[in-house]
Order: sequence, then structure tokens, then C-alpha cells
Amino acid sequence: MRNPTGFAVIPDSSVTRTYDHASNRSGDEQPALRWLGVWIDRKLSFKRHVAERSTKALKVARHIKGLAGVRFGPPAASLRKAVVTCVQSSLLYGSEVWYGGRRKPSASHGYNRNRLVSTRLGPLIEKTNKVMVLAARGVLPAWRTAPTASVLRDAGLPSGSTALEHARIRFALRLRTLDAAHPLVRRLETPILPWQRATKLRCADTLIPTDPTEGSTKEAAAEKQFNTCSKSALDGPPGHMGIEGNETADELADAGANEGRMDDDRSAEPTISGIGTTARALADAATSDWWSRCLTGLSASYRKWGLGYSIAEPPELRLPRTLLHRLLAARTAHGDFAQYHRRFGHTDAELNCLCGYAKTPEHLVFCEISQRKFHAWPAKPERPPSRPKEGRRYMSAILAHPKLFEDFLTVTQYFAINARAQQTRDLTSPGVPNRATAYQDKTAIL
Repeated sequence: MRNPTGFAVIPDSSVTRTYDHASNRSGDEQPALRWLGVWIDRKLSFKRHVAERSTKALKVARHIKGLAGVRFGPPAASLRKAVVTCVQSSLLYGSEVWYGGRRKPSASHGYNRNRLVSTRLGPLIEKTNKVMVLAARGVLPAWRTAPTASVLRDAGLPSGSTALEHARIRFALRLRTLDAAHPLVRRLETPILPWQRATKLRCADTLIPTDPTEGSTKEAAAEKQFNTCSKSALDGPPGHMGIEGNETADELADAGANEGRMDDDRSAEPTISGIGTTARALADAATSDWWSRCLTGLSASYRKWGLGYSIAEPPELRLPRTLLHRLLAARTAHGDFAQYHRRFGHTDAELNCLCGYAKTPEHLVFCEISQRKFHAWPAKPERPPSRPKEGRRYMSAILAHPKLFEDFLTVTQYFAINARAQQTRDLTSPGVPNRATAYQDKTAIL
């Protein structure tokens, strides 16, 4: 038997209620019930639902993080696919029910009517954000001190708030492309009374506008076009002046264009492709807004790279994990560098390169070890870099193309030579080596 909406009748047994035989009796009130995988509590705060989904996703994120390290484990691209498929989908299940944005129309009367107020979803959004950050750290071979924003950017994953906003936009896109007989569409057709507040369903429906003109009338659009092109309209193209029958042809063309065109014409309705374009623009705006807010909190050395942010698989994730760690360390300056070791008080760390200079991200192209192989550098400049600006320009070029970075390390063998020198110093010199000892080790290895 089917109901009038066209869906099968759901029996009462499909609703799962939590019941503890030790402390509860039949008929007692339960804290929450689960329906179609969504935990619904009495106050509709959905705290239980977010806690359940976060716990399940957190277990998978921890498992993925334990599969790989800095120098071992599956490729980062494969782990990212696992995060998107297993962690993100489980975490965002049912988010359309409880997440309607960070702000909502006020329910109070008076001068606060229709003003936007906070939805007080900050703690729930923070739980989802922690899971996404942990999953992103499991994908990348980065040190634990790497900034959170850079980790999410380099992994090509959204933050918790961005992921929720994207899910909301996808739900709004679905509402705009549903059939007119769908039950959700019928609920949207019911008018709202003046004292009622818009539901999450209606707020999501208004997220993507149905009118491409954004409420602009034909008269306003015509006036704007007239003001923009008034000079061309008044002067007219000189090639058409003095041609017999030109005015008559223009009048007939205008009459044919306006004939039979009504405001309710099907051609005036937005297409599915146009609605999808609007949804993608909203998603890109949400992503760029989050990145612009987080970029100010990153270090000046990281901002100098001029990196963008998009939720897609970065090409560098297909590098071996060891090379990917070198690339990420050069970007974030969170690696085997002198300034990093001084900042965190690593007294037993080697601060200088084999050539005797301090380890920095840009030293990779200034070191004598690398410049000996300048003739074989990929995409090499006209001359070896000698100034900081030249070195950063070449570093930006090879960091933007992971294949060039891999070829550069293969040609120069910078890290391999330094690693062998470190092993030699550890075996021959029990104390901290000085510059003379380092130079002797360098000549012996080279």
C-alpha cells in the first residue's frame, strides 16, 4: 500500500529508540531516537547526532593516520580518496537536517524582526572541524607543528565549516532541480504566515536564487544598459548612416524580437546548467572566504609563495612521501631548518648544512652541492641564483610543479649527500662538529 505522496508507508519498527533495561522502564522518556540514521533529541539540538557521526568518523580518521608516516605508507593521493569517501561522507551524513548556516532570521518581534542572529552551532561545527583536521594530517607527511590552514590547503580538503557549507549548497541545488510533484517542493509552496519563521528547508531553498536578474525589472535593466551605452546609442554606427531602408529594418527587427515574449515564458526560466553554475559560484565563494580569513594567520614566509586554495586533489600528492615531505617543509618552513630548531629549542639538532651555512628553505638552491649541478637543473634560469629574490623565484617555480621539484632533487642529490655526511659525523665525531670538520666530510663525500 502506498500513501498519496507516492512513497511506501514506513512501519513503526523503522524508528529505533534507545532503551536501557537496567535503568529505564517501558514508556519512560528517552534522550533521543534514531530515524533513518539521524539522532533526534527532544529539543532538536542534534548534539547527539553530531556526537555519533563525529565519533564514527574520528575512528576512521585515526586509522588512516596510523597507516602512514613521513617516510612510509601509501601515497598521499590514495589516503585523500579514503578520507573523502569514508571520513567526510560519514561525518556529513544528515547535516542537511541540523546545519542551516551560522546565521538565521530572528524569531523576535519589533525592531529585531527579520534580523540575522547566530544559530549557536559553533560547538557542533568545531567537532566536525577537528575530525577533518585529523584526517588531513593523516594524509600528509607533515610534522605535527604544521599550521592547520596549510595542512588543509595542501591536502586539498575542506575545513569542517566549509564542508558543511558545501553540503548545504548541494542540498539547495537539489531542491532547485527536483520535480514539481516532489514532497519537498510541495512543502516549499505553502505560504509563510507573517509571525512564522522560515525553516531550514526554506532557508536552503532561498540560497540559490531562481531569478538570474536578482529581482531587477526590465525597466531597470534597460535604463542601466542605456546609461552604459548611451554614447554609442546616440552616435550610432557611422557605417549605417544614410542607408535606404535601415530605419525600417530596425523597426521590424524590434517588433519581431518583442512579439509573443511574456514574462512567464519558458525561455525566461533558469536552466539546470545555470543553477549549477550559481551553486558552484557559491561554493567557490565559501572556500575563498575561509582561505582569506585563515591566510592572515599564517607566517609571512608562507604568504610569500602566493598559494591559492581549492578543494581538489593537488598534483604534489602523487609524489613519494619522502619527497612530498621535503616539498611541504620548504613551503611551511616546518622542517629540518635552523630557525625551526631554535624556535622549539632542539639543542641536539644540526643547524648548518654540509657547506657550513645555516639550513633554510631557500638554501636548497644556493648551496654549493646544488649549484655544482646547475647545468642539469630542470627549468633552470639563465644563471645560478645568487640573491634571495632570484632564489625564491626559482623555488616558487619548482614548488608549483611537483615533477620539476622531483627532478631537481634527483639531479642535485642535496638531501642524500647531507644525510650521508650526517652519518659520517655521527660515527667519527662524538661531539658537535665545527665548520672545518664539516668541510672535510664534504670533500670526502663529494
